[in-house]
Amino acid sequence: MVWVYRVIKRSGKKLTSLPKGSHLLWRWYIIFTKRLIQRLCLSKPFGLGKATCFAGGLLLNFLMILVVVGVFIAGGMCYLIESAPINLFTSANIQNNYEPYGYVAHALGSIDGRTYTNSKEAFELNYKKGFRIFEVDIVLLKDGTVFCAHNNVGSKYGLSKSFAETTMGELSGTLCLGKYTPLNGSQLLDLLNEYKDVYIITDTKYSHIAIMKILVAEAKKKYPSVLDRIIPHIAGASDLRQMRRIYPFRYYMLALYRSSMNDDEVVEFVEDSNISAVMMWWDIRYTHEFKERLKRVGAVTYVHSLSDPEKIASFRKQGVGVYTNCSFPE
Repeated sequence: MVWVYRVIKRSGKKLTSLPKGSHLLWRWYIIFTKRLIQRLCLSKPFGLGKATCFAGGLLLNFLMILVVVGVFIAGGMCYLIESAPINLFTSANIQNNYEPYGYVAHALGSIDGRTYTNSKEAFELNYKKGFRIFEVDIVLLKDGTVFCAHNNVGSKYGLSKSFAETTMGELSGTLCLGKYTPLNGSQLLDLLNEYKDVYIITDTKYSHIAIMKILVAEAKKKYPSVLDRIIPHIAGASDLRQMRRIYPFRYYMLALYRSSMNDDEVVEFVEDSNISAVMMWWDIRYTHEFKERLKRVGAVTYVHSLSDPEKIASFRKQGVGVYTNCSFPE
């Protein structure tokens, strides 16, 4: 405001110089308003007079400040809306956005007709096909490395022993089935960081808590924000308590294949714990009645693991999510 007063005090057309070290936006603002005041106050034919010019300068500055503040507020709101995480596991989201959130790429999805590769190539292929939720099998190696593989497929990596007896050094340079690139925990986090719209469901094998501790510690060092897109499988109350001590994950998937709870106990646990998603065998556990009971307490249902397009389509009609080995359904 001082410069407006100085402009008015001067009899000539010279204006005060810009303050040194001004930010670019401030410089633009000063230049613009100076020239406007100069045109109004010091040039013919306007000749508004000092008092009028001063009052006009005050009003102009006030209006300009309102404009700048408005722009920042609008930009901030757009950022918040754009960056806010979706409410992933709701009946409304599954109904309205079944593609892609009704489908889960099982073991990072199939590739070349092959399943359980848990490989980088499978992830990249199935992302291009449309998947945005991926389930990944994770084991703990002998040296404490987190490794993306199912516990029963060591032979696909040329192993004659279990993963629990194998180190990362022994697997270095090894390809799944001699063709596909395996991932360790750190590389899985790299993918999550690169693909900002992807969610990963962690199907940990046996060493559930140890694996998640290692994965979370690594994520906190590298990419803390990806933790909101990691969804642990849990078996029940004990798992949930331990997982929450590790990190307050935004979502959990209750995995009934790991649980001994009956339907009544599952519904009670889901309601008490505010769990929003439950997965179960499509053939020996799922019933429409059970799905409806879970829906009434706020949870969506997923079934696993399907390869038959007709059965997948049937579950879609019922509003049930599917872990699938197929390509993304057209």
